Amino acid sequence: MGIGQTVSCHATGHFSSGTTQDMTSSVTWSTSNPAVVSIDASGKARGLALGSATVRAVDPATGIASTSGGVIAVVGAPRTLKISPASVIVALAGSTTLKASATFTGLTGTFNVSRTVQWSSSSASIATVDTQGKVTCAVRGMATISVKDVASGVTSTASGGDAHVNCGATIIGIKVSPAHNILQPGTSRQMHAFLIPATGDPVDATRDVIWTSRSPSNVSIIADGSQRGLATAGRPGRATIIAADPTRRLSSNQSNGTNGVLLVPGPPQSVTIFPHPATGGSVTGSVGGTQQFRARVAYQGGVTQGVNAQVTWSSSNTNLVSVSNGDDGPAGLAHLLRQGTVTISIVFPATASSPQLTDSVQLIVH
Repeated sequence: MGIGQTVSCHATGHFSSGTTQDMTSSVTWSTSNPAVVSIDASGKARGLALGSATVRAVDPATGIASTSGGVIAVVGAPRTLKISPASVIVALAGSTTLKASATFTGLTGTFNVSRTVQWSSSSASIATVDTQGKVTCAVRGMATISVKDVASGVTSTASGGDAHVNCGATIIGIKVSPAHNILQPGTSRQMHAFLIPATGDPVDATRDVIWTSRSPSNVSIIADGSQRGLATAGRPGRATIIAADPTRRLSSNQSNGTNGVLLVPGPPQSVTIFPHPATGGSVTGSVGGTQQFRARVAYQGGVTQGVNAQVTWSSSNTNLVSVSNGDDGPAGLAHLLRQGTVTISIVFPATASSPQLTDSVQLIVH
């Protein structure tokens, strides 16, 4: 709230019988910063100066205090305004409610200001928006929804925080993100799904789809509920992650969609330098030039991964060729200083499940 504004706080008592009771008028009220927020005996708080304060309620009969205090921020003009979601698809005659958030100088985090800003639509004939952020689509088309803090003139447009509403769009597919990723055994990752409209930008539908894994022993995924889309790696191997929207009869597995592929590595089995000539061959270069080498580890289960920064690089003769370990350039970058033949080597450190791994190539500098 702003300076001079008020808000009514309420205290609820929780009893051992499992019942609750409004105790607003019987508790003792206080604030952690009375110069910023004052509060009277009825629980009415007033903003006095910029800053924040925590409101506390104590039952005078028992001394029991509120365990979850209400934090009140007294703010000036918002620094930025942003609407979420930033992009949404709404059926004709359908509606959705958007949220407006603000940031303020001197305060961390974002604050919901949906009820205190002025909402507007770039095309009310396509989509209307009410004072609470509820958008209703009338005809097919695109509309931009923006908000404004009337007192200061700050807008979501100036903050790059407008929302785009695609009314009546035809959904042609579902895309899963990330499309390709490595997940270490025992770790989890949130997958995301996006609806692909025939026109307009993709829209996040992570919480609306049903998730499945083709190889749940390799990667399991929560199908629905509050944690839907959370993938957890099991045994080494590969899993294809699919998102489906039953109401639209669409799936990321269909022609216009994209599935996600998660790879679970087992123990490291070998490390290889690239370019890697055939047995007995050499890599060549000229004095004064550079050669970028790359390291890749093969894990049990068929998973491979670039590990340039995880290996230790070395040259058998640094007077002829120096190779970086990331301290003086990209890891694996060789500087060809003089003519001659050197061996470029890498060492991948031992792990709990595998010994130290090595590889090398011969480099001839002309």
